[in-house]
Amino acid sequence: MPGQSALEVANLDKPFRGVQFHPMEPSFLATANIDSGAALYDVRQPNKPCVHYKLGTLARRKEHVTHITFNSSGNQVLVQIREHDPLLFEASSGEPICRFFHLEMKNRISKHEQKGCFLGMDDEYVAGGAEDFRIYVWKVPPHSSNSLSTCSNEMLDLCHMPHLVLPGHRSIVSKLLFSKKNQLLFSAGVEKMVKVWSPWKLPSSGSEKHSSHGHICRPHYSRWQYIELLMTNGRLSPQLIPSEPHELTLEEDLVVMAFYDVLIDDFTNSSVFFSFSAEDTEASTPYDSSQQEDTHNT
Repeated sequence: MPGQSALEVANLDKPFRGVQFHPMEPSFLATANIDSGAALYDVRQPNKPCVHYKLGTLARRKEHVTHITFNSSGNQVLVQIREHDPLLFEASSGEPICRFFHLEMKNRISKHEQKGCFLGMDDEYVAGGAEDFRIYVWKVPPHSSNSLSTCSNEMLDLCHMPHLVLPGHRSIVSKLLFSKKNQLLFSAGVEKMVKVWSPWKLPSSGSEKHSSHGHICRPHYSRWQYIELLMTNGRLSPQLIPSEPHELTLEEDLVVMAFYDVLIDDFTNSSVFFSFSAEDTEASTPYDSSQQEDTHNT
C-alpha cells in the first residue's frame, strides 16, 4: 500500500532464484535461494525459515536449486534442481516425498533454468521442461505420505516413469504455466515459441497445421557455426535480453539458439541433428490414459 514500508522477510548474501506466496495462506512463502537452498518462510517471523527442504546428497551445492512452486492447495511444493531430478515435498515437511525421473531429461545449464508446474484438476501431475526440447509430465503418487528414503520400490518406480512426453519445441523449454480453469498447459521455448497443450482436440491445432509438411528439421549448431553466426550478424555476444525496444522481435534468433546448442555440447561433448516430425506435435498418451483423450498443441 502507498506510504507503507516494505517488510524484510529474509536478508541473505546471495540472490533468490524463485519466490512464491502460499496460495491459501499469504503469510507463508516458498523461496529458492543461491545461498540457503529451498525454504519456507513465515512473514510474521522474518529472517528465520520455518522449514528447510532437505536436499541431502541430491544436490552437490545448495545453489543448484533453481525453482520452487506450490500446488494450488499449498500442501505440496515442487523443487527443481540443476543437474538433478525434480523433487516433491510436503510443504510443511523438510523431507522429500518422491523424485520424478527420466533418463533423457536434463537440466544442466545454469544460464537457462527450466521452470515446471503442477497440472490437472487436483494437481495430480507435475511437468518440467528439458534441454532435449521436450516436456516431461509425471503422475504424483496417490499416497505420497512417506519420505523418499522409506518409499516402497513400487512407489519409486511410479515416480520414475513419466506419464507423458511432449515433443515439438525447437530449443530448450524454459517455462511452463498451467491454467486450471481451462485445463491448458502453456510452454515457452528459447526459440520464441509458445505452445498451448490441451487434453482435448483444439481447432487448428499444431498437429493438423504441420501434418502436410513432413519433417521440420534444424541443425544442432557447432561452436564454429555459432562463432560464424556472431560474425555474420555483427554481434559480440548472443545478447539473450535485447537492450533496445526495437530489437524485440518474434522471429527465431539463430544466434541465441546456437549459443544454447554450444552450452549443451559442453556437457554432452557430442553433435547431433534434431529432427521433428508431424507426430512430434502430438502427445504420446493423454493426461489420463483411462479416458483415451487426444492431447494436441497449437
